[in-house]
Amino acid sequence: MATLAAGDLDRFVIIKRAPVVDDGISRNRGVPVEIGGRWAKKDDVADGERLRAGQQAQDLTTRFLMRWDSLTISIKVTDILECEGETFEVVGNKEARGYDRRSTREITAAARPDVA
Repeated sequence: MATLAAGDLDRFVIIKRAPVVDDGISRNRGVPVEIGGRWAKKDDVADGERLRAGQQAQDLTTRFLMRWDSLTISIKVTDILECEGETFEVVGNKEARGYDRRSTREITAAARPDVA
């Protein structure tokens, strides 16, 4: 098994989470606020891989590999990642395959370039 090398972490990712706002009638998500940032390795999913997965929409699916810590394991599908001016919606968070246990998290996220 391997560990994530420091030299591979070449992108800074800002993690944002929208707090739940209770107005007395309903509970809604508020404006996302920054809860932290981490260095990551960015790996865009290949078009052929997207076709095999049956994805139809024009989106950019990306895997962010980050070191395992209390923040990275808490990233949820309701969170937002910002990297190099692009906004990504989190699709999944799992232990990265091929790395030591509790060393690396794989955060899968999608950006929609066709949506303004």
